[in-house]
Amino acid sequence: MPSLRIRNPGAAFWLAVALLTAHMVIAALSTRTQSLTYDESSHLRYGMQILDRNSDRFDDSKMPVSALNALPVAVALRLWPERLDGTWQPERIGRIATILFSGAVGLVLFFWSREWYGPAAGVAAAFVYAFEPNLLAHAGLSTTSPTPTWSMISAWRT
Repeated sequence: MPSLRIRNPGAAFWLAVALLTAHMVIAALSTRTQSLTYDESSHLRYGMQILDRNSDRFDDSKMPVSALNALPVAVALRLWPERLDGTWQPERIGRIATILFSGAVGLVLFFWSREWYGPAAGVAAAFVYAFEPNLLAHAGLSTTSPTPTWSMISAWRT
């Protein structure tokens, strides 16, 4: 388990944070022009069911983790219900959770690389993660489909 202590963060940490912030900004901006995938609305629907404490499945491919994507939508419904009538698409709001999760995964990757190979390797890992096209493409989708991250991990094991 990588050490997540940040006593004296240093330049490497702040550079990694800047790179991962750029990753999240690019992912967020690209979702504005990215069309919705065919199953994002059903993932959001199931996530809203989970938040309402109803785990009845209407499709076996949906998982309770979809509630994380539904959480920003539920907050938006409470704060600005009139905006969700037509101004904002709930599926696009649900993408916020995936973008934040993607940034958090990049930060854990930085800490792990830094612990094993030093600060320069941590920054290099954050750079590769932040601008890898497959990760950027999937960072803004609110589905539980296997992303390239999992296929890369399984390829490294073999």
